[in-house]
Parts: sequence; structure tokens; C-alpha cells
Amino acid sequence: MKKTLWLCAAIAGLAIGCATNSGSDVAQPSGGDDGSGGGGSGATGGGGGPGSLVPASCPAPKVGPGEREWQSFILTGGLHLVADAQGGLIYTTDPGIVKLDQNARTVFSFASGDVVAVDAGGNIYVAGVFTAPLDVGRGEMTPVNGNDVFLAKLSPAGEILFVRQGLCTANILPGQDSLLGIAVAPDGRIAISGSTFGVVVLDQDGELSFQERYAGLISFDSKGNLVVGVTFGGDGLFQLAPDVFFQGSADYGTIVIAKYDRAGNYISHFSLAQAAITGLALDGGDNIALIGEFVGSMNLFGQELSEPVSLPFPQGTQFGAIAVRLNSAYGVIWAEEINPFNASVRTDAMFSAMGGLAVNQFGDLIVSSNFVTPTRVPYANPTLAQYNEAMGGTLLGRGGVTAGYGLGVAEDACGNIYQASVQYIAGPVSVLEKIRAER
Repeated sequence: MKKTLWLCAAIAGLAIGCATNSGSDVAQPSGGDDGSGGGGSGATGGGGGPGSLVPASCPAPKVGPGEREWQSFILTGGLHLVADAQGGLIYTTDPGIVKLDQNARTVFSFASGDVVAVDAGGNIYVAGVFTAPLDVGRGEMTPVNGNDVFLAKLSPAGEILFVRQGLCTANILPGQDSLLGIAVAPDGRIAISGSTFGVVVLDQDGELSFQERYAGLISFDSKGNLVVGVTFGGDGLFQLAPDVFFQGSADYGTIVIAKYDRAGNYISHFSLAQAAITGLALDGGDNIALIGEFVGSMNLFGQELSEPVSLPFPQGTQFGAIAVRLNSAYGVIWAEEINPFNASVRTDAMFSAMGGLAVNQFGDLIVSSNFVTPTRVPYANPTLAQYNEAMGGTLLGRGGVTAGYGLGVAEDACGNIYQASVQYIAGPVSVLEKIRAER
């Protein structure tokens, strides 16, 4: 077995808790990008390519828009979901992944890994942290420095195509919280984001191409550029590139979306103050979708927002939630608060933006989250919303009937939405649902 050791690094990762101003900022370099090929998008933290590959034919829908086709109790997992072009669904367990077919039948399972992505051909990429000797099917691996990350590429049927290890730092910790996401470009390059090492981009064979210092949510655009969504915290000076600096402040947070070309060179960035990013996805036109949260108040492109106060929680102990759609040059297509109470807004009320985010082939935002009603305080209900790509209006709003909260979400090329949630049914249990989208 060929076993590659990546370069070891110990670069500071994600920081949360600052703001710089009440507006937004866009910075463009003098040069352009030199990327070619495809890009990626998906649920929170990355996934497959933007603009899902549409099958030659889709089966006739079994249910109407917004209706559930099937439900599966998976007990644990569901933080990350991806759907392939053939209608298969892959979800993370704790640890590992499981692939289901269109009818919720298990295709295969893989016992290790924390984050997952899929490419246009249906190949699956799994990355995970390990701190003890581990054999995922290609021989035993010993963790470098006692803490390590592996990457495995699987065929659509679950055959192991390659395994790599050796992404090492002194402080990688086991579990899902260490790895934030994985994304795959159509040319086969792979990006992995981790809170202790930033973002690494690997070539098609899993060899290290370059590394960026800040960890965040990741995707690729259609030119093959890496797109990273980060929350900057503290009042320090953050460096996006050798000659590009970003000044933080001591408020809640500042969202920064940064682009890097295929060689790792900085291209441009966008910032939005007084908020933290919780989801990032790109569509086939390289439009950028993000969800985020804020505490107290924020200025969202001229809209003065306040966190919900009608529920019996003290101010500052719950989050305001936002959804934003930008074009590829960071121009605002629409931006909304998605959880105000007693307000005249186009979007259905949601309590937070802490679940998952995906975009479909039309550019609609699909958000998995949770919603609190006064009759269920302090418990929340899982929610699912589909927001129109052009104006942010709600196409589909769906709330759970049991207490719980939303996890990962994905949509396949035939218009089926897959949502994972935790529901309290005689105790917490993870549930997967297949739901027909509004269009």
C-alpha cells in the first residue's frame, strides 16, 4: 500500500467573537484568478460540486411538495449530509458514514470519519481524526505525533480507492469538532478544514498542494478557486495574505468570505460585521449562500436587526439568525433575518441558523434549523425552510412536531431534500427524512 505523509503544521485556527463595523467590506486584488475546471458546494462546511449533475431522468415524485416520502431512525449522527447525482444519500455517524439508496436502503457503511463529501462521479471522500492505531481497510495506520488525520476515497459502491494520513499538529483533538468540513473540486482536488491546522488543499492523489492558516467552512467555485467562510474574533490584526490584513474588534464577530486560486494565492474577500457564519454553500453560477447568527443587534446591509425578544429568555442569551445570498462579486442578491417574532418579513420564523445549509440547482437556499414556540419553551422544534433564490421569500416552511433541532441537509438533482434532526422521542434520537422540495 502506498502511504503518503502530508506536511505537518501547527497553524492557529478558527477564532470567534469580534466585529469591526456595522456594515460590510469587499476587497479585490489587482489580479484575477487563474483557475479552471469546476467547483464545489454543499451543506454546511462543503460538499460536492456546485450545480448538481442532473440525471438523464428523474423518477416520478411519490409525494407532493413539502411532503415526506420516508423517515428513518438512525439513532446517532446526521451532522453532515451529501447527496450524489444518482440519488444516493451519505450521512455521517459518530464516527463513520453510511450510504443509503433512494428508498433508504443501506448501500454500505464505513466505520471511521467525521466529515464527508462526494464528487460528480459519486466517489465519496471521508476524513477523520485518529489518536490510536487505525485500520480502515488498507493496513494499520499509526497516528503521527499521537494525533493525526486520515483521508479515504471510496467508490460509489464503497470500495476503498486510496487512504492517506499524516496531516499532523501538536493539538488535534479527536471527534467531529476538530474537522469542520471537506470539499471536492470536479478536477478531483480536495480541501479539508480543521480547527487546529487551517485548510489544506490536496491534489487528486491526496498529496498536499497548499495550506491556508484560518479554518472555516469551505467550498470550491466553478473556476476551481477555494472559498473559505471564517468568523474572526478578538481585536487583533488578521492576515489574509502577505499584504492583506483585517482588523478585528471586541464585539460578537465578523464574517469573512475569502477566495484563493488553485495555487493558494489570495484573490479577494468580503466581510460582514457583527455576525458569525454557521453555513456556506455555492451554486452553479458561483453565487454564495451563507447563514449566520448575531447577538443583540446588527446592521445587515442597511437593515437594523435585533435578536428575538418576545420569548422568555434574557436579551443576549439567544441568537438572531440571518440568511444571505451574494453573487460571485459579493453583490447582495437578498439578505434577511430568518427568526424575528411579530415582524412583517417574507421568511418564516426560525430560532437559529445552527443546523445545515445547502443550495439546489435553482440557487434556492435550503436551511435546517430549529424554532421555539411559546408553548414549548424552553424546547425547540426542528425546522426546514426553502428560500427563493431571487428574493428570499419562503417557498417551503416545515416544522417538526416533536422537540429537537435540525442537523445536516442536502438536496439531490431531482428535487428531493434530505434533512437530519435530533428529536426527543423517549430520549434524543437522530432522524433522517426525505422530503419533496417546492420545485
